[in-house]
Amino acid sequence: MDANSLRSGALGSPQLPLLPLVSIVSVYYNRQDCVDESIQSLLNQTYPNLEIVVIDDGSSDRTYERLCQIKDPRLKVISTANQGFVRAIKYAISLTTGKFIAIHGSGDISLPQRIDRQLNLLQKNSEIGFVGCYIKNMYLCQNNLNEANQSHTVLLMGDESRGIDGLRAGHNPFTHGEVMFRRNVYQSVGGYRNLFKYGQDYDLWLRMAMITKFAIVKEFLYIRNVFPDGVTVRLEKLLLQVCLTDFSRQCIEQRINDGEDLIDRYGEYALFFRAKSKKLAIALWKLAVKLVYSCQLDQAGYINQLSLDEKRLISNTLLQFMIWISQKYHPFRLLMRHSIGLAVNHISSNHKIELKTWEYLNQEQGQNQGDR
Repeated sequence: MDANSLRSGALGSPQLPLLPLVSIVSVYYNRQDCVDESIQSLLNQTYPNLEIVVIDDGSSDRTYERLCQIKDPRLKVISTANQGFVRAIKYAISLTTGKFIAIHGSGDISLPQRIDRQLNLLQKNSEIGFVGCYIKNMYLCQNNLNEANQSHTVLLMGDESRGIDGLRAGHNPFTHGEVMFRRNVYQSVGGYRNLFKYGQDYDLWLRMAMITKFAIVKEFLYIRNVFPDGVTVRLEKLLLQVCLTDFSRQCIEQRINDGEDLIDRYGEYALFFRAKSKKLAIALWKLAVKLVYSCQLDQAGYINQLSLDEKRLISNTLLQFMIWISQKYHPFRLLMRHSIGLAVNHISSNHKIELKTWEYLNQEQGQNQGDR
């Protein structure tokens, strides 16, 4: 029986309880080879009362054409001039009417029971405003326009037990595409903010967590495809994400202490007034360590210098010296990389995964560039 039947008791069936409408939103940009399976995973949800709004954000390939080939009354596809992810996702949400909103990353896979399980948790716990789930990161290397090889998988199990204090400390249990939230909570905090070209989800979670609780459905319900041109792989995008993530933390501390933040006061000029941050210096240093581990010394030196400019620490000062020595004396490069590898044994297992994954993806990216 379809969703309309469930709502109205059609075909002579008894009147059934009204099921709340869930609105799923997704934004696509140049993902023509990742349309069919991803959108079909939404149409295959076991929860029946859905509306799905997909924005093609000015793709230059056949993404919009592929989206339009999928016919389903629950699916609405809209093409716009390229405006960036944040404006596009805000627009998608503005077109929906559901009480609950679920994000879905372009090219990702929502397992059939994702919406049902997340909605069930929200309905049973009125104090919870947004939820995630366990996910798998599927790292892809794209060899040509028609083939994407699935190559490396990491299971992520978010932990919400630290609450807003954990979020403020940088322990984000979500990756974005797997999250569902209540519309009234989203609207109460003002939704996504345009300043955050990257890290917009973390900024939103922090503001939501000030007025509501959050949770994780402890089931594997989502596959996140990580592409070679994605935010978590491309260095320039990742650098911006790291910096904006730190700015999010500054903003939430200001909201807690003063009731407003720099964006409330200065709008698009807010970044000019941000304070230098030890946490950002450490985050940039960690990024530089990853680059050293993958033998990208020039980039590592640049990122670590940004860390030094933010705040001079023993860790980034020592790393800058090691990078300089390695650039002067080639044999020292292997020794330094080996030392970092040994140090990783004393770091958390998640950080070890990050380093190995970073090395793997950069190797794949280098091979793909060589092929072209």
